[in-house]
Amino acid sequence: MYYKEKLIPFPAVTKISFSKLIDYLTEQEKKAGGKEDKKLSLLLEDSKRHPALLEGINIDDFDKNLDIIQGLCSTLFPGALSQNEIKGVITPFNFSPFYVSERFKKILGQSNEAFQFDLNNFNEDQMYIYGCCSILSFYYSYPFALSLPIYTDLPQEAGVVSRKYRIMMNGDLLEIEPSATAIDITKEDYQELLSDFGNISLWKKKFPPNSWIMKGIGLITLFDVTQTNAISEISSKLLIKPLKNLNEILDELKVFLEIDDMSIGFLEHDKNAFVKDSNGLGNLTLTERKGLSYKESLCAGSFQRLIVQRQPIIITDVQAWNKTSACSIFSSTVEELDYGSYMLIPIIHNGVSLGYLELASRTSYALNGAMMVKINLLLPTLGMALSRNYNELQNRKEAVIQQKFTSIHPSVKWRFEEEAIKFIKQNDDSESEDYDLTDIVFPNVFALYGQMDIKSSTHRRNDTIKSDLLEQILMVEEILTQIWKKAETPIYEELLFRASQFKVELKEEGFSDFEQNINYFIHHHIHPLFDKFKLEKTEISKQIKAYESNLDPLHGAIYKRRKLYDKAVFKINKVLSGYIDKKQLQAQEMFPHYFERYKTDGVEYNMYIGDSISQEKNFSEIDHHNLQLWQLMTNCEMELIFKTITTDLDLEIASLILVYSTPLAVQFRIDEKRFDVAGAYNARYEIIKKRIDKAHIKGTKERITCPGKICIIYANPEDAKVYQRYISFLENKNYLIKNSTEMLEVEDLPGITGLKALRVGVNYEGGITT
Repeated sequence: MYYKEKLIPFPAVTKISFSKLIDYLTEQEKKAGGKEDKKLSLLLEDSKRHPALLEGINIDDFDKNLDIIQGLCSTLFPGALSQNEIKGVITPFNFSPFYVSERFKKILGQSNEAFQFDLNNFNEDQMYIYGCCSILSFYYSYPFALSLPIYTDLPQEAGVVSRKYRIMMNGDLLEIEPSATAIDITKEDYQELLSDFGNISLWKKKFPPNSWIMKGIGLITLFDVTQTNAISEISSKLLIKPLKNLNEILDELKVFLEIDDMSIGFLEHDKNAFVKDSNGLGNLTLTERKGLSYKESLCAGSFQRLIVQRQPIIITDVQAWNKTSACSIFSSTVEELDYGSYMLIPIIHNGVSLGYLELASRTSYALNGAMMVKINLLLPTLGMALSRNYNELQNRKEAVIQQKFTSIHPSVKWRFEEEAIKFIKQNDDSESEDYDLTDIVFPNVFALYGQMDIKSSTHRRNDTIKSDLLEQILMVEEILTQIWKKAETPIYEELLFRASQFKVELKEEGFSDFEQNINYFIHHHIHPLFDKFKLEKTEISKQIKAYESNLDPLHGAIYKRRKLYDKAVFKINKVLSGYIDKKQLQAQEMFPHYFERYKTDGVEYNMYIGDSISQEKNFSEIDHHNLQLWQLMTNCEMELIFKTITTDLDLEIASLILVYSTPLAVQFRIDEKRFDVAGAYNARYEIIKKRIDKAHIKGTKERITCPGKICIIYANPEDAKVYQRYISFLENKNYLIKNSTEMLEVEDLPGITGLKALRVGVNYEGGITT
């Protein structure tokens, strides 16, 4: 049989036969009792002279019997019904009707294309199985629920959305019989087919192609379900998944409201103003504006209706409305967008106003008050979807805040969940005393600390600040000189004197903390003076404008060298932070641990590992050594990555690792909402961290950290032996330069003595992969 313009296998040969119809008409003629319909009598006599109409003809022989066929088919559709009902006659399981009602003809006449049914929910295999089920039901009387909903789209005029119809089939005039090749179906076969219903090979085995004969005609009746389907599709899209864009429901809304040029948008409200939707659903009227206040955009009547009464504003003719409305901004905006009709509809869910739905059409009166009957059917579902969108956005924001802005790391989240459940249960228990949250402590953990710091970052930053300030003061001094020459006023001379003093101070070797004083002087004394002279058309005003063109608009100051430095530091931080964030996820797979990272002029990080951190795994010494080695390898890789970062400034970086073999207790302080070491004894670790990066080699002025080398600070001699093993291993893997290890002593620091260091060179030419 043919299906979708393709010859496909089918369990039966299909033929057109009017045998059952002729029998029915003959019986009706007998019942007439002498009151014969002469036209019907002639038709039946003529039919009996064409045996093929009874035995079955192929579709190819259809034209030879066209007149009689049309006469017989006309008896199925009384004239009164033919104008209103969408009916057709088909060959069994051939969904191209060869006779249709007048209403059907009118629908098909709207399209220039030849009509063929395209069933929305049937493929070739499903069509084969459906044919087999028909045989089982009609011939064998095995129970099958064959009243499946079948849908099709009928073509419309070009540019018009197609309409959807449900097809109801009537098989009363159909005959089914086996051919010589048919296989008899037993009850066991039937049960086997039910057990493996989707197995097309099994169906073809029990019902070989063309092994049955289906003859007769099928009657189909079509019901327009376009709008019912549209509202179902809209509801489905609104409820099944988050609504990312209102255009997702636009096509269905066009069908539902029968407006082909529909546009849709959504406005939220905030502080008595229309604002753009936070979910990014899109809007029609705000365009480039961030918001419009109600008072600016709505006249008194519209404000009362939309905001106070929560009723829609319906503008059937935008141009006419704009001429009579007192709403200056809103009305003109809608007209400028070339809309002919427009609606602004409040969306309410559980008594809460979520915002306003915008509907617009280029055609005047296309949108009107009568449509609210339809639109009201959608508003509850739309309100539910928008409310869900809002709640999901809030949840996502909370997730981002927890992930990006708080100290609760995923590795210790389980402990906080335990505490939260305890808090909720005890506070819900009316017989228990209120439960107060306490600091959450993780005892007996080992700390791993590392940093990569830009060398002499404070000095480099101060140099850039001095250079920018000096350039600005020199320009100010030059302009002040010209102003004083023009008018030798004492205050101008005093300002010039102060500028000269600042210039001298900036040229000195040291860097005093007077940046704030200079900025105050410039912004509160110089710039107001320049504003006065800028209005005059003189050479001085040209100098002032040239000076202002050199200022950074954000800072109001010369920001050239500082900008280069900040940009370079930002790039270094971004690359190195991104790398260690990615690497630490791999380290979590080795053993779950707490990790926190900070951006300074470089990158520094803390890791805490131990039984109290992990909920599932048991901590052992090998886990500790594993992460120590991972840390050293990762620092080597970050050194290599740093060498690939190109910036406008020649910066160097120094790496440091602190080995602290004494177990600590760390706690989350509820009042401060951050992690910290617990107890005075454990505070020694934090003190060492803060002081060692600026420490010198004992007895020298040389920093313990230096570019090109990794410095490993320790206190316990046993830790030195462990790291020497790691170094030997990484020398063999070309991470580190062989025989480059230095054993050093760290100068005594306030409250800290006895620290030592291993310093080893990074092999930048080793070819290791990162």
